Amino acid sequence: WRIFGNAPNAYGAGTTGLIDSGGWKTRADLGMAYLAASHFAYGRSADGVLASADLKARLSASDALIHVQDLREVDVLSGADFADSEGGFAAAAYMLGANPGLYHIDTTSADNIHVRTLAEEISLTLHARALNPNWIAGQMRHGYAGAAGLADIVDNLFALAASSGQVSSAQFDMVADSYLYNEEVREFLGHANPQALQAII
Repeated sequence: WRIFGNAPNAYGAGTTGLIDSGGWKTRADLGMAYLAASHFAYGRSADGVLASADLKARLSASDALIHVQDLREVDVLSGADFADSEGGFAAAAYMLGANPGLYHIDTTSADNIHVRTLAEEISLTLHARALNPNWIAGQMRHGYAGAAGLADIVDNLFALAASSGQVSSAQFDMVADSYLYNEEVREFLGHANPQALQAII
């Protein structure tokens, strides 16, 4: 088998659901969740055949994960799907003794395609959006929802760190400096959405 995914009529790679539940301790736990959610094979004569051993064999022998992004409206920190799929794959491969390269390909402009490692894509997104003072100011104009948007960034960054291992401590320090140790932003969070402030902390 070469194509794997969820059971028929199911969705998600299981990784971020486990992170959100708090029911995990190690990266291997996240890898197991990915395997449990994704070990169904698809092909010409198959529609969700249970194929755990085949998926493990493919992951163990993998050299790279290539994720193609073709939507301008989203980035690697705008939702949990990236950590769920890319991070879940990385955690499962790592658990099985493999260390594949993780690549993120930006095809939002057919004439200007960019290939980056996942670590480079995370860094780019942090600096271009999540740590950008203009973007943060824009979030602050949206009150409660804008504060929730800042908390979502931290949630998604944490999920990528836990699952993929591609986020540095220095990057978390930069987020803390911009969201928590910036007095104006912290006051905004505390006033507009105290739950978002506590979630970030």
